[in-house]
Amino acid sequence: MSTTSSSATTTLYVNGKPAEDEIRRLRGELDQYKKQLLDIAADPSKGLGSKEWSNTLAKIKATEKELGNVRSNVANVTQALGRLDKATPKELRMALRQLKQELANIERGSKAWNEHMKKIRSVQTEINKLDNEMKGHQSL
Repeated sequence: MSTTSSSATTTLYVNGKPAEDEIRRLRGELDQYKKQLLDIAADPSKGLGSKEWSNTLAKIKATEKELGNVRSNVANVTQALGRLDKATPKELRMALRQLKQELANIERGSKAWNEHMKKIRSVQTEINKLDNEMKGHQSL
């Protein structure tokens, strides 16, 4: 079962440095593409509907989609970690996958690494509990 203290610590890091860095990077790219779009619109030789316009617009849409995915992943992981004892197996597995991906961007041995590993262990423990519950029901 999860405790209040584990969900409080979770929110601190899931919304922490790796997620913030990724969101900041994507916002920067989005701003650059929007500036390029304005420059293209202002240039009479290119203008609206040109190939450059279409390419830049496609890049904006792709970046916005990626930014939305990052935000939803952060929200999903935060929600699953906040209610470990009530999360569905699918939510737990998705949270574990996301936490492991974020771990790749954290310096090993750092405080952030240790905090992240605690979260991974708690999610993995909850998944193992669910698996054991299901095995017990199957044997009956």
